[in-house]
Amino acid sequence: PGAAPLLPSCEAVVMPLPTGEGTDGIVGLDVLNRFDAVEMDWSARPGCCRLYAAGSFTRESWAALARGLDECLLREAGYGLLVLPVRVGGGPPVPALLDTGAAFSTLNGAACDLLG
Repeated sequence: PGAAPLLPSCEAVVMPLPTGEGTDGIVGLDVLNRFDAVEMDWSARPGCCRLYAAGSFTRESWAALARGLDECLLREAGYGLLVLPVRVGGGPPVPALLDTGAAFSTLNGAACDLLG
């Protein structure tokens, strides 16, 4: 833990970003998609992100890793944004953006109206 992952090559765009004090960039899907799996563990602070190298899983190890987990289908909404169906209180599924950096989850007025 704490070691930076090795990226053999990376195309970069240099631009001013409001990333905050103590950060120098943003890790996006272009990097995360290079790995078989990305695990984020927030059980302790600071959190931990584990990146599993491409080809590191067998069919059996994938099955063991996924045992007991729920699966949801993601669709791309453009600009690399990912959308997944979310159910609230047993209501119908509503589309929501997947944002692993959001401090909280929210729904818009249309989704609230649909859910009653």
